[in-house]
Amino acid sequence: MADIFISYAHEDFGIVEQLSQIFEEQGLSVWWDHQLDAGSQFRRIILDELLGAKAVLVVWSRYSIDSEFVIDEADEARKAEKLISVSVPELDLGDLPLGFRNRHTIKITETSKIERSLVRLGLISSNNLPNIAPRKIIPTTSETPDCGVLKPTDEYGYVEYTSDVLGVDFSYPSNAMVLDTTRHKEGYFEFVSEEGHTEIKIFSSALESTVNVRAEQQVEQSQIEELGYRLTYIAPQLEKNWSNWYVLSGLTSDRQWFYYRRWYFSNRVISIEYEYSGDRREFYNDVIPKMTLEKFHILDI
Repeated sequence: MADIFISYAHEDFGIVEQLSQIFEEQGLSVWWDHQLDAGSQFRRIILDELLGAKAVLVVWSRYSIDSEFVIDEADEARKAEKLISVSVPELDLGDLPLGFRNRHTIKITETSKIERSLVRLGLISSNNLPNIAPRKIIPTTSETPDCGVLKPTDEYGYVEYTSDVLGVDFSYPSNAMVLDTTRHKEGYFEFVSEEGHTEIKIFSSALESTVNVRAEQQVEQSQIEELGYRLTYIAPQLEKNWSNWYVLSGLTSDRQWFYYRRWYFSNRVISIEYEYSGDRREFYNDVIPKMTLEKFHILDI
């Protein structure tokens, strides 16, 4: 049986793959369900591995908090007093399933704290700690044919993102981004910082018929206001400027600045969304026009 059993939702595959690699580099054996063979008695195998592991690390995310399998595995680990509870950075711990909200939960980027949990369970020695702490744990794919390519440009500090799936050619003013492609089958992509924060979202939504773009903007504006968001910028504002796009920007209910831009085409909508803290507002006010007007090209595919 493995030293560590990892319980997770399949959408978080990229995170678990990195965790597994880090632990294995330190001589620890890891089991997660990607090792199941087709046609195997997976329920029996999973239970045996869960019960036999010395530690069970549960990765909480917006996907796993609704997974009955993950909740059951976490409950079993808790009863056996071998649970290590970790969460992705963007998850509010108040969203954890009932029974787990009062337990100590570690942000997945806090790898030194994960390390101390392994010491507590006797998997590693406090006198010979593995070098986990300097590692960054974020889902990352630098180049995937279905998801596009993210690479540095000649212009200092920028990365270039090109996606044939979305039909976009896009620059972003940071060379410390990684591309999270775990939802690429849904046409959904995120740029994630080294600290594990989502900086930007790009996604494509299908359209079944031609829509009135101005009417769509008014509907979304009403939805945003119902959420308690404060709108500080709306574009375009002149009748003659309305074409196939609009922008809504302002302040969220939790005091984050947001910028949403939609481009409407014959059969789809391309969206780009930013959310950022107040101390970065001046930076974004300067670069957003460059990113979304000068450096963002969309093909009507």
